[in-house]
Amino acid sequence: MTAIKKIRKKIASIQVKKYCAKGYRKISHRKGYGVHSPFVYSLITKTIEERAAYYKYADIKEAHSKIKNVLGNKTPVKRQSLKASKLLFRLAVRFMPKTILECGTSYGVSTIALRSAAPEAALVIIEPDSHIMDVAVKILHGTDIRGGSYEEGLKRYFSYCTHPDFIYIRNQVSEIDYQDIFSSIRDHISENAVIIVEGIRINKNIYRLFCEFTAQERIKVVMDLYDIGILIASPKLNKERYKESF
Repeated sequence: MTAIKKIRKKIASIQVKKYCAKGYRKISHRKGYGVHSPFVYSLITKTIEERAAYYKYADIKEAHSKIKNVLGNKTPVKRQSLKASKLLFRLAVRFMPKTILECGTSYGVSTIALRSAAPEAALVIIEPDSHIMDVAVKILHGTDIRGGSYEEGLKRYFSYCTHPDFIYIRNQVSEIDYQDIFSSIRDHISENAVIIVEGIRINKNIYRLFCEFTAQERIKVVMDLYDIGILIASPKLNKERYKESF
């Protein structure tokens, strides 16, 4: 068997395992079954699994289609799905943040989802990928987008905004990016912060970094949606970890 065939076989095996794992979750982890926390139950049933159509969904879908047309097939970094964009919007509606930090934008569509939900919030994007930044600048007129590495960009950001309410972390290129982000924001998590992390199962190392980050005492609730992690810091909540279908 050639090296290329071995790689293809391994990728196919990973995809099958992922499909089966997600399929099992749809049966065993949905609609808040077995969840005793009223807060978490409400979050699952009224936000994560909410099926009602919000009036802003049309704007998010339009932005998603526009960005898809601009990119074509050239997507070096995975673009956020429309389903995930709607979830991000619902979470921002639920928590109504006043300050939002994006560690990377999903070519602008994630930002539009957040801005649609919280138009008055102070929103800043740190985007080290020049290609993504160029696309986002064309889409997001007047938005504060800053280039440079995560390490330097976040250091400058936290020099004046120490505790953002809502942090979104897009799919990153490598585990080093996740490591830089996690180490930079670790000491700037407010008591009621909400953190959304995409791509938590890209590989085992990234998932390990994610688990290490969520282990800190300040983060109380961890919602594992398989590809996406939702982290909530609140002194009023018990430290719990939940699996949920999405």
